[in-house]
Order: sequence, then C-alpha cells, then structure tokens
Amino acid sequence: FGASLMTQPELVGDIVRACVEAVRDEIPITVKCRLGTEQKMGLKADFDFERDYPKLLHFCQIVRDAGCTHIILHTRKAVLGGLSTDENRRVPMLCREAAWRLATDLPDVAITANGQFKTLSECAAALANTPEGCRPIAGVMVGRAACAHPWELLSAADESCILSDLAPPPPPAIQALRVRTRRDAIAACLSHCARELSSEYDTRHRSFFIPTPSEQRRLCTILLKPTGSLIYGRGSKKVKSGMWDGIDAWCRETKESLDPKVLAQSEEVVRLLRNRGEVPRE
Repeated sequence: FGASLMTQPELVGDIVRACVEAVRDEIPITVKCRLGTEQKMGLKADFDFERDYPKLLHFCQIVRDAGCTHIILHTRKAVLGGLSTDENRRVPMLCREAAWRLATDLPDVAITANGQFKTLSECAAALANTPEGCRPIAGVMVGRAACAHPWELLSAADESCILSDLAPPPPPAIQALRVRTRRDAIAACLSHCARELSSEYDTRHRSFFIPTPSEQRRLCTILLKPTGSLIYGRGSKKVKSGMWDGIDAWCRETKESLDPKVLAQSEEVVRLLRNRGEVPRE
C-alpha cells in the first residue's frame, strides 16, 4: 500500500522536496495521506487522538516544511496487513474531526477532508459545520462516488459549488462550459481528450515524454474513465465501443483531432437510446 510511506515521514519529505525543486513553483505540490497506519486489524486500527494525532501532526509538519501546500486527508487509518484495498476503504472507522484539528494546527496549509463523502449535501454540510474552536477546512474531496455515479453527483456540482455566490468567479472558459445532458458530457470529454493529445499538446512540463500510439491509448483510457458510468443499461456497450473504435484509429494515425465521425456516432447512439427510454434525458 502507498500508505506504508507514512511510516517513513522523512523519506516522504525528501520526495516532496524533490518534486518542489523539479517544478520550480509552477505547480503546487500536494500530499494525500491517511490518518496513520497499523500493521494489522485490531483495536488500534481506529484513530485515537491521544495516541495517534501527534504522529499525524509530525508527518504533516514534515511535508509542509518540505514545500507541500495542500494536504488531502483520507480520514481513516490504513491497515497494512489483513485487509484488502477495498476493505481498507470501508472497515477502519472514520474520524473526520482530525481534518479540522489539522487545519487549526497548520494554518499555513490547506486541508481537504476525504472519505465516504457520497453526495453534494454531505459535502456542503461538512464545509458549513466547523467544530467549535477549529479553523475551517479548505474543501472536501469526493473520490469513488464521483466515478461510480458521475452524472447523479457531478451534474449539479458546478452550479451548486463552483458557480455559487460563495465561490470566486471561475475562468470564462469554465463559465462557458455548461454540460446539460449526458451527451454533452461525453462530447466534452472526447474533445478534451483530443486537445490534450493533439499536436498542440502542452509539453512544457512533459517535454521528456512524447507519447507513442499505445501510450496515447493508455492516456485516453485515463482521461475518459469517468464516462464509463455515464451511460448504463441495454445498449451502453455500443456507445463505448463506438467511442473506442474511433479513439484507437486516431491513436494509430496520430491525427490532430478525433475524427468527427466518433462524436457523431456517439451522439447518434445516445439519441437512439434516449428514444427507447433507456437513457434519462436529464
């Protein structure tokens, strides 16, 4: 498990320091960590403030001193032996209070809470209810729930969070991107993928990496993963198959943009599915 690095805080500090030096302040360096680690499941697998918080604070102070400006805290401990990766996301008890405690003790570091947030209302409640005597956290991270249910969770996120009166105005390009339907989301993701991997791809920070066709395919898989749960039910495989057939052809031919037929085919399939009542219109 990557969380095992928490047992070597000085090493993590060296890694953060090397990252900071490599990007030369052009990219903020963040750290995502657990509340701590245990070798096996037992009573100590649950977070105890008196026993565990000093070690967590020490770890976070080391990465802060190395140049980390933002810590995303998965608010449960990691059990390195005896639990699977999936079980480690569910079995150890949550202790979200630790996020606010860190935000108070490390005011120069942005602290974001992560772990078991499944709805926008849960996120809003966490941001609005700061425990007495604590500083507010910087934000809330939604992980696997957003991948599993992207439309249900994220379709209203921009309106309720990013574009709300409480948040600073986003860049004009973001304001103009209003995804109203699942088809819009798929088309936007495909266009984004084409831009990222086109001949105009920004290599300022990736000059050492010129993607081959197979590497382009792998990057497309990463960029388009969120679309996998947008369309489901009978006929969904046809949508994904149409997208990937076109992407594979583009990667082989290294075109500057995705073939317009890919977008047209995907949109047509989605339209047909909607007409059969298999895809919600909202």
